[in-house]
Amino acid sequence: MIHFGPLSPDQPATVRPGRRPTRRRSNAQVFALPLLIGLASLLGLVLGLTGDGLRDLACWVLLGLAPLVIMAALLRRRTQT
Repeated sequence: MIHFGPLSPDQPATVRPGRRPTRRRSNAQVFALPLLIGLASLLGLVLGLTGDGLRDLACWVLLGLAPLVIMAALLRRRTQT
């Protein structure tokens, strides 16, 4: 019999050989961080096009978030294996 993991959040997580326990996540949990990164990037682009001074600084910070999050995720993944 094939078991594909918990069918509801109330069921315990299953452990697959060589992997972390899995649990179901809602769409909001799955897409929250990518949505925030996208909104930060969009805001950074708008700030970079519309102003100087502090807006340029905010532009660099907001646009730099996406590469930082990607690098952090890659480093975290590398240290877990």
